Amino acid sequence: MRVTLIALLWVGALFAQSQANTMSGSCEQTINDNRGVITITCSGVDKALMQQLKKTADVLDRVARRQTDPAILGGLKDINAKMDKVLSDTRELKATVLQNDRQLAAERQEKNQAEVLRQTPPDIEPSLRIDQNGNLLVMMSCRNFVPFEFKFFITGLDNNVLSGSDGGQSVMLTMAKVYPSPATTLFHYETIIRAASHAGEEIKLDFYFQSLSYDELRLPGHKGEIIRKYGSAQELVGRAGITELGLNSQFADG
Repeated sequence: MRVTLIALLWVGALFAQSQANTMSGSCEQTINDNRGVITITCSGVDKALMQQLKKTADVLDRVARRQTDPAILGGLKDINAKMDKVLSDTRELKATVLQNDRQLAAERQEKNQAEVLRQTPPDIEPSLRIDQNGNLLVMMSCRNFVPFEFKFFITGLDNNVLSGSDGGQSVMLTMAKVYPSPATTLFHYETIIRAASHAGEEIKLDFYFQSLSYDELRLPGHKGEIIRKYGSAQELVGRAGITELGLNSQFADG
C-alpha cells in the first residue's frame, strides 16, 4: 500500500503558542479500501511545510521502490558476488606472495651456503689400503662438504712410480672430481698396483688436490699436496680392509 500525502494540518501555531492545544484546518479521512493508493486531503496547511513534506514523501517513496526493484536487487547480488571474488583472489594472492617469499628465502639461504663452501678449503684425509683383490686402494675421508678435484702418485721412497699388475705405471693423467655430502663423505679410487709385488718396499702416496673454486678465487688452503709414507705394503694389511670401512661409495669423475 502506498500513501500519497496531499496536505497536513498546519502546526505552526503549536510551536509559536505553547498554551494552544487545538489545531486549525481539517482533513478528509474517509477510507473505504486500504489497498492501492490512499489519498488523504487536508486544508489549512502552511504551503512551505507542504512542499517540504511532499519532497520527503517522494524520497521515501523512491527508497521503498528501490528496495523491491528486481534490477537493483540483481545488481546488488552481482556486486556481492564480485566482492566475494575479489576477497577470494586477495586471499589467494596473499598465499602466493607468502609462498614466493619462503621460496626466495630458501634460495637466498642456499646461495649463501654455496658461497660459504666456495670460500672454505677442503679438509681431506687420504690414505692407502689394500682391497679384496690385493690391489692398492686410495681412500679419501672428507671432513667437510667442499667439492674438490684430485690426482695422486704411488711411488717408492726413490720417487719412482710403482708399476701396475700389467707392468705399466699407474698414473692419473687428469684430475677427478669429488662432491662430498652429508650422506657420503668416504670415497675411494682403485689402482692396478699389486700390494704383494711391493711387500718389502717402502711406499709413498703423493696426493694433490684443489677446490673447485680455486682457479677463480685463489684462496689459501684451497690447493695443496698431502704425503703419506708407509714402511712397506705389508703395513697396510690388517689396518682397515674394505669391509671394515663399510665402503659403499666411489669418487665422481668430472
